[in-house]
Amino acid sequence: PFVDGETHLACLPAEMAELVRRLGTVLSVPVVVEGAPPVSFQAIWESPQNEHVCDVAAAKLRLLARLTDIAFRAERERDRARQERQLRAVLEAVPHGLVVRTDRGAIVNSAARDLLATHEPPETIVLHELDGSPVDAEDTPLHRAKRTGDPQSYKMWVTRADGVQRLHEGTIGPVTDADGRVFATVTAFRDVTQEHEERFATEQFLQSLFGALPTSVGVATADTGEVVSVNRAFLDLIGYELDEVLGNVHPYPWWADGMGNIPVEPGVTSTVERLFRRKDGTLVPVETTRCAVPDSSGAPATVVSVMTDLSERRAFEQQLIQSGKLASIGELAAGVAHEVNNPLFAILGLVEFLLMDAEPGTKAHERLTVIQ
Repeated sequence: PFVDGETHLACLPAEMAELVRRLGTVLSVPVVVEGAPPVSFQAIWESPQNEHVCDVAAAKLRLLARLTDIAFRAERERDRARQERQLRAVLEAVPHGLVVRTDRGAIVNSAARDLLATHEPPETIVLHELDGSPVDAEDTPLHRAKRTGDPQSYKMWVTRADGVQRLHEGTIGPVTDADGRVFATVTAFRDVTQEHEERFATEQFLQSLFGALPTSVGVATADTGEVVSVNRAFLDLIGYELDEVLGNVHPYPWWADGMGNIPVEPGVTSTVERLFRRKDGTLVPVETTRCAVPDSSGAPATVVSVMTDLSERRAFEQQLIQSGKLASIGELAAGVAHEVNNPLFAILGLVEFLLMDAEPGTKAHERLTVIQ
């Protein structure tokens, strides 16, 4: 409202109040525009003016203020549009899928639309865990990022808009304001289906190869010795089932020689002979070759043991020993036979000569025949 006299001057700074006193009339209309510094429009007369003149001038100044507010808002919208175009250009340049979510909606780049096979909001995509179970709609990585304010990594099966199921791996980064409130999220993701299938095929191949090895192999943790994996040959060696072996820690129930665990350093292979006791109680001599597999820090993580059944080797060694004994006996028998044959040949030769001289039918001839 229009105020005349010293009441209004008392509200002004001293320098401005002195200026107003020298002039006739000063009319000021403040303009408050969001995002702009505070300004005011003023009309000044050298002579005093009546209230009607001031009301007309104030109305014109208010109109100017509204026009200025509209201009500021339009400029802000143009600036926001420029920023969004720049942001979209940046997003389009990224080869991975990117989704920027704000209260005003979502910005999705071309890579994300291709990966999702849709132009609809990403929230319409069906998600599944790696085991195929549906994702809890109230506890998705996006919900967790908004709720906790912490980045969330995920790997999930995604059923695209065209019905094709693909495996996506990504990270959701929340954007917070000065008060810590999450006002936007940035999701970066890529399709890892082919990598997953190749890795799965490789794992399946290695698992099949591991199971088909004719040599017994076991894998255990380096610290406690907990058995984490064994192949079929090892189970056949000790006579236990898989569920009876996995999870065992040393000393294992199939150890029969009383030897404890022998530590293995990374990169060092050790070989030792042990005695195993099968589940049925029979003893089996084995040769165990162990090697420690280090983790990223170089410390032993797992220990791989390759076990060879020495039963046939030991039986062959016994056969060799027995064959050696038989060979010695044969040599002895050959020597004895040689010593016996020499006089026998002499006797036979002489008997033949005597038989030639003896008259057949005589007692001498009969006795010589008996000797022969």
